[in-house]
Amino acid sequence: MKNLYLILSLVLFSKLAFAQCPTTEIQFTTQQQIDNFAINYPLCTDASNFNLYISGNDITNVDGFINLTKIKEIGIFTAPNLANLEGLANITAAGGIQISGPNLLSGSLEDLEYLQTAGYLVVIGSNWTTLTIPQNLEQIENFVVLGYNSLLTNISSLSSLPAVSGRVDIYQNPLLSDCLSEIVCKGVEIIPGKFPESTVNDNGAGCNTNAEILANCEQNLPVDLASFETMTEGKTAVLTWVTTSETNSSHFDIQRSANGINWKTLGTVAAQQDSKNILIYKYVDKSPRPGNNYYRLKMVDLDRTYAYSSVQATYVNQPIGIIYPNPVEDRLVITGGENQNKAIVKIYDAAGKVVLTTQYTHEGIPVEKLGTGIYTATFEGKDVEISTFKFVKK
Repeated sequence: MKNLYLILSLVLFSKLAFAQCPTTEIQFTTQQQIDNFAINYPLCTDASNFNLYISGNDITNVDGFINLTKIKEIGIFTAPNLANLEGLANITAAGGIQISGPNLLSGSLEDLEYLQTAGYLVVIGSNWTTLTIPQNLEQIENFVVLGYNSLLTNISSLSSLPAVSGRVDIYQNPLLSDCLSEIVCKGVEIIPGKFPESTVNDNGAGCNTNAEILANCEQNLPVDLASFETMTEGKTAVLTWVTTSETNSSHFDIQRSANGINWKTLGTVAAQQDSKNILIYKYVDKSPRPGNNYYRLKMVDLDRTYAYSSVQATYVNQPIGIIYPNPVEDRLVITGGENQNKAIVKIYDAAGKVVLTTQYTHEGIPVEKLGTGIYTATFEGKDVEISTFKFVKK
């Protein structure tokens, strides 16, 4: 009976939380609308049926959406002063992402820190030179469209993703000449009866037609990587990967990053050069850093061309955990970290000014004197991994 009561309570709570989200599509055209969202919908986290469309000249950030964990679609249209997407950092799944028109994001979607899956990605008419995907993104499921991006030259970050189930369209990107990645190679492949031929035209040489892209794919992908996994064993990180075929492959560089952006080569594992058999490889990182460790393989051919694997993460120790309640009225509590009582806490207002500095205790952080708004809290100190959280003060 207790279990039944617990299940019914969880179902009721999830329905209540979902009901706290907007039920209709909202076009956010001012910064004030965005800032008010967390205050008007403080319990809205799962917005799987809600489209988030942003368009406005005065919009500079999206911090008002910090509580969202799921969203149907994210659309950013003509927001020339939008400088970051940090307010969408907690979203783990999105039905789709569309960026249209110029902005100040510099081609980076890395602020979508916890995004793991997206239904599609569309970037049209941007002023970006480089496309950088979120470091934890594991898959774009359906399709990718890159069009009318006159300055775009680099989409190499797509190399970390597997193939989409649908098509990849790349057109009117005159400076883009390198399209080599699995997601592009498979996306432009012509498979009768699966989906219409992809649109590929008016890009730079080497990326200008389906035939050009496929020719480069056949020449430059030395390894068919079936899987790549990481796991923690004691104080070490163990990497294993499986190939099903290798052609003129030279070696694998094992690379690690603390943030998914800056990479260091830890070591090298020799490849088999030519093989049609299933081969299993292993590498042990004996000195991973505390907290998050991101790994990828650089698969190098004999002629020095290369491709990257997907990025995999493993964890050693635990950083500061989660904060609650959020929104908060009087006292902010953190839980889940091993050394949180050693942490120095700094709280910043929306303008980046430090409004509170204190040492954390098990009683939490008194914030009752802070004004209503969105704040950032940082936790750092000896034996404490630096962690940053956003929260809303009622």
